[in-house]
Amino acid sequence: MKYYRLVTALPPLPDGFGPLSAPLPEVVAQILDEVDGADAELVHALLWFIDTQNAEAVLLKKAHFDPRGTVTLEQLETRQGLPPFLDELLRSEESLQPAQLVARLWNAYFGQLMAVAERHGNRFLSEFVELETGLRNAVARLRADQMSVDPDLAQVHGGEGAQLYQALVLRAAEAPDPEARERLLDRERVALYQELEGIDPFCIDAILSYLSCALVLDAWRVTEATDPETMLEVFA
Repeated sequence: MKYYRLVTALPPLPDGFGPLSAPLPEVVAQILDEVDGADAELVHALLWFIDTQNAEAVLLKKAHFDPRGTVTLEQLETRQGLPPFLDELLRSEESLQPAQLVARLWNAYFGQLMAVAERHGNRFLSEFVELETGLRNAVARLRADQMSVDPDLAQVHGGEGAQLYQALVLRAAEAPDPEARERLLDRERVALYQELEGIDPFCIDAILSYLSCALVLDAWRVTEATDPETMLEVFA
């Protein structure tokens, strides 16, 4: 019952598939007003997902920047005030192929997320890493097969559960257009995050599950500042 007040005050997740009734930054601010200490660190670690996507855009020289993360575009460009895992990677001068750069970036993020989860004994973030690495590797392998390139270049560490998601990825690949494909994948991701919530609906795992769903759902909130085609580039 630790976060009963917070859980009951958060905007409900939509019954179908669509954005929350409130923008993500408002939801994050509401959560961070109620959590502190180790729980606040877990929330920030989850939000690094957006920062990692933004760092990927910087590395690949894409113009898109998602302002919903924990660091600004100026911080990424000047390499100032970044989470340590991003700071180390962005300062590296090693020459790598784009797929290898992206894989190294996400390896750094998932590794840092797992370290935070282990330090605080948090089950949700550990299982989140297993889910995301498995799904990411399943998508990367399918794309590698389609492009006749080495599938290992884009693989991230872990992801032993990739085979569990092969059927889902193959089904998504049959969708009539990129938006339908990403919508199908994201719908399944939300369902999987909800399964990771656990038995206590008012604990930090429930908050992290909710926030993970919100990250996915809010990405479909198309505004004038959002490039829909860039938004669909979920996997490198």
